[in-house]
Amino acid sequence: MLSDRLGLPVFVDNDATVAALAEAHDEQGRLDVRSLVMFTVGTGVGGGIVIDGRPYRGATGAAGELGHTLVALSELIPAATSFPNRGRWNRWRLDTCSTAWRSRRQRRTRSLRSA
Repeated sequence: MLSDRLGLPVFVDNDATVAALAEAHDEQGRLDVRSLVMFTVGTGVGGGIVIDGRPYRGATGAAGELGHTLVALSELIPAATSFPNRGRWNRWRLDTCSTAWRSRRQRRTRSLRSA
């Protein structure tokens, strides 16, 4: 429907993926940088990967989900290969450690306590 109204192809994608794709192009829409990795920081940490001018998604479609990268904040944390996908190790994801995410979580926690 939107494509018909605009007379142009329309695509829907992750905001960080589209931001990376936009950064790979100049103001006239011509490919300017063939390959790049872009980190986005907002309410969490995300990112996009562009290889040969195309968004790279990886085998599972989550290649650009850079916020899910596990970070070691001390030598007491096990190697990333031993982390399960969810549970208590989620607090060591890059997006979980980001300031914006923590601030949002703290505001939500405070508002729940005051209710």
